[in-house]
Amino acid sequence: DFCLELLHSDVINVAYILELIAELDPYSADYAERRQNIIDTMIKDAEMRSKAKLIDGFIQKNVDDDKENFMIQRGKADGTSDLEERLNHYIAVERENAVNSLAEEEEISSSVLNHFLKEYDYLQKEQPEIIQKALKEKHLGLIKTRTALTRILDRLRNIIRTFSWD
Repeated sequence: DFCLELLHSDVINVAYILELIAELDPYSADYAERRQNIIDTMIKDAEMRSKAKLIDGFIQKNVDDDKENFMIQRGKADGTSDLEERLNHYIAVERENAVNSLAEEEEISSSVLNHFLKEYDYLQKEQPEIIQKALKEKHLGLIKTRTALTRILDRLRNIIRTFSWD
């Protein structure tokens, strides 16, 4: 039944993944298999592959570690669930953690990185000069500045790819 559902789905998006998560029963015998099928489904889709680890962490925190609350929320009489809201909050927190981690590793202000990401979200275009300006202030030298810029932009692209759900 579950596998047939996967075969018929052409579009794997957030709504579809949330639907699969909402149908999970952490107390069922086939829970581990169904949980793994969700992650495998994401890994097979090129767009969702980078988000598989994020969703795995979300399931770990909201289903595995909080079974009782998950089942109570799932069983609301009006059929509503705050699963999407919890996912959005989880994504925001994890994105902030990723930005702060990058800022700490590269010894660059997280406000500069957040500015870059906000500009990208708004314009849908990279503004590398934001990072270049911050790196110039560190006086690293030309080669080290270029290397750092490339490294930081690659990590920022990865953050954008992982945490964007359009």
